[in-house]
Amino acid sequence: MLPLADDVPGRRAPILTILIIAAWVAMWIVTLIRPDDGNITDSSQALDCRWGMVPDHFVHGTTATADPCALINMEHSRWIEVFTAQFLHASWWHIIGNVLFMWVFGASVEARLGRVRFLPFVLACGALALIVEALANPSGLNPIIGGSGMVAGVLGAYIGRFPSARVWALLIVIPLRLPAWVLLVVWFGYQLIAALGGVEAGTAYWAHVAGFALGALLIRPASSGLPPPPVPRSQTAAAAAT
Repeated sequence: MLPLADDVPGRRAPILTILIIAAWVAMWIVTLIRPDDGNITDSSQALDCRWGMVPDHFVHGTTATADPCALINMEHSRWIEVFTAQFLHASWWHIIGNVLFMWVFGASVEARLGRVRFLPFVLACGALALIVEALANPSGLNPIIGGSGMVAGVLGAYIGRFPSARVWALLIVIPLRLPAWVLLVVWFGYQLIAALGGVEAGTAYWAHVAGFALGALLIRPASSGLPPPPVPRSQTAAAAAT
């Protein structure tokens, strides 16, 4: 299911959410204009190896491996790559999915946390999610890339602050209006089952699980001292009807 909109009122312009999405799109354009031939200097694969997070490098540091991707990855600190990897994507569906989820849910979380707290919150969730994924496969030599851990943190934060909100989502071609918690629990359940089942398919399921859990756990301390979140329109309408 693809989310389309939620009903949380009173949001300011989500400047940081827009800037994150713009950075993703800019880096995706950079990826597209590079050669797709796997060369180790200027190809799209070299870009992912250089700025993505290679688990073997992150977990073990500089090793004697002769793997070309790992050697490129060692040009930079592994602690830099837990952030740069969040702005690279592997396919059109990868970036489109992240953009949609970030736009629908990130805007409300940004409004809840404010601009000062939002960016550190989502970057930290994304970085920690990538680290969990690396620890789940510590000898991996394929770079982990994508903003999915960041998005998962936003989803966890959303269910922690706006569980009663309603979300319009597209099921194939059918629009549905669902409670946010239903959509997000289904999403998380799928990620958890896939991670526990060892499903690979090039998807960082443990990063999704960890990012969601971190977002849900950290949103309350992160929003400490802020006024209560706005009441979703659907909840206000229900209260008025009674």
